[in-house]
Amino acid sequence: MSKQEGHSAWIRWRNRFRLYLSISLAILALINAAIKFWGEWELFLTAILGHIFFGQLIVAFLYDKNMNVGGGGADLSDGSVARGMAITFAVIGYGVMFLFNGYPWQ
Repeated sequence: MSKQEGHSAWIRWRNRFRLYLSISLAILALINAAIKFWGEWELFLTAILGHIFFGQLIVAFLYDKNMNVGGGGADLSDGSVARGMAITFAVIGYGVMFLFNGYPWQ
């Protein structure tokens, strides 16, 4: 039995397209920040850093690495529930960063 036969269809798909998914996440973040905050460099960098913060968790999940954020995260040995919670947090956070329109006090 080959190494790939025991994997689910999702894992095979993820392994095949993870580079393209990672590049797409980076390009979407840059386009979003450029459209909303071009010329307002403090907000532009805030949006980019927010996307990097959550995006690195997503990339770590795609490449089966330890997922570290702030003071926590999920290691490979933590199991699928902890990694599932961490990737859920990352995807929601990444999506919320697309809704960031600056600070209300500016």
